[in-house]
Amino acid sequence: MSTTMMLATHARVPSHGLAAGSSRASARLMMLRCIRWAVLFLAGLTLAPTDIFAQRDMSYPKRDYYFGAPAYAEGDFATAARIYRQSASGGLRSVEGRWVDSICYHAMLGECLYQMGKPADALEQFNAAVKLYIQHNGWLLRVQFPVELGPTQRVLGKPPTWGRSTRRTQVAHIPDKFQAQLGNIDNRQAAQQGGVVQPARLILVAVPEVMRCLAVAMRRRAEIMGPICEHDRLTDQLLETIATRQAPQGHWVQSWIDCLMGLAYLGDNKPVQAASELQKSLQLGGKYDHPLTPTALLELGKIAFQQGNLPQAGTLFLEASYSAAYLQQYDILAEALRMGHVAHEVKGEQGIYPPLLAAAAWSKRESRYVNAVVTTCAAEALAARNDTRRANALLGDATAALARQEMKQGRVGADFLFAKVAVDFRQGKIAEGNQTLQSLLKFQQASSLWLYQINLADALYRGGGVTPRVAALLYEQLLREPTAKDWATQPLETISLIKTPHPLPLEHWFEVMVERKEHDRVIDITDR
Repeated sequence: MSTTMMLATHARVPSHGLAAGSSRASARLMMLRCIRWAVLFLAGLTLAPTDIFAQRDMSYPKRDYYFGAPAYAEGDFATAARIYRQSASGGLRSVEGRWVDSICYHAMLGECLYQMGKPADALEQFNAAVKLYIQHNGWLLRVQFPVELGPTQRVLGKPPTWGRSTRRTQVAHIPDKFQAQLGNIDNRQAAQQGGVVQPARLILVAVPEVMRCLAVAMRRRAEIMGPICEHDRLTDQLLETIATRQAPQGHWVQSWIDCLMGLAYLGDNKPVQAASELQKSLQLGGKYDHPLTPTALLELGKIAFQQGNLPQAGTLFLEASYSAAYLQQYDILAEALRMGHVAHEVKGEQGIYPPLLAAAAWSKRESRYVNAVVTTCAAEALAARNDTRRANALLGDATAALARQEMKQGRVGADFLFAKVAVDFRQGKIAEGNQTLQSLLKFQQASSLWLYQINLADALYRGGGVTPRVAALLYEQLLREPTAKDWATQPLETISLIKTPHPLPLEHWFEVMVERKEHDRVIDITDR
């Protein structure tokens, strides 16, 4: 008996419940209802094979993934990490392993670990995220995208109070989720040749979130690896994969690919090509901002900053902060304002970075994380100008933002302590400042990106992962004497470098230079 007939049989009502005069019509109506139920049942077999009678959430990532966002926005990174780790069990799996929805779990878990000061663990998650994209290259071709987009009608985030964008753009109305096809409509070849039969089915995918998380993984991966990233094989594979542009051609989705290309070029240390791609990615179809716009603006600002174009960098950081505020991307917002502050300080401006105080007031009700970052930056800037009274007041505000939040145990807390050390030294509290500094340096031993990159480069060389020529370049860059720019742009990392001995990396650098017969450099290394 067929499944349809079995369902119809079990669904019949007893004959004595039908009036004699209407039994035939009622039976026909009941049969039609049963057939309709059977069709829906069989559709359920395709969409939900494990529990055909239950209403299942067939969208990916699952609902519980989004429970991590509030904790993350408030700086409770350990709590958010637990949520992302636990919710990953709901990721879509097949005979090929995890699907692209798991990019979100890996990327956001990695971001939490990064904020907690665990670069090695974070890098492992970011690598897993980009490997999934490489493995499933072409998945965007299975997504049903609309041809045209219009401006959003949604209520956006609270408008920024520290300035106004000059870009004159609108935010696109992009659905949170799109239908995507998994499996194959025609499985005859797989069945005949012994391959894997995967029946076609439709699911809902949060494509904008997947793309945003992939961007998070790519840019943080490049940041953690530093100069090593361009020499890593996974970087090459990622660039090669994205360059195939496996997405609908001539479609607004290609703007997302432009952004990914720009981030891939950054990881490969090609800033000129990166800037070109990121610039193209700013608007979908040349009309609307989208979830990757804040990331593109931020990274364009960093490129301008590295090239010494501080006015342009400052403008781009501000624009990134505006876009991130409207889209409620608080991590990008905090980093954009922090980088704007750094650019302002490097320019040698008289007062503190103007947006900081306005953003501090704005963020009190929006995000404790943003509030802690901007108030700490403002306190550090005031301490540098010997205004310790106002600096102490802002440190008090930062303390309130950090209270009961897990971010005080991570990178945000480390920046806060560094600002406190600066204020203590300015006030003549040398013993108290030194005590705080020693605690801070203990944290940096495991959390400093510069120290991590030194150890990573050394391990790669000793393991044969890079040639002696590349090793020489990496040692030269990572074991250099700190420059004035280092002190101005990353003072905590610079102090961590000079306070930490590096006997084995220096010894291995010495060996490389001897092997390469670069005797002048051998003498320089000996003098370290």
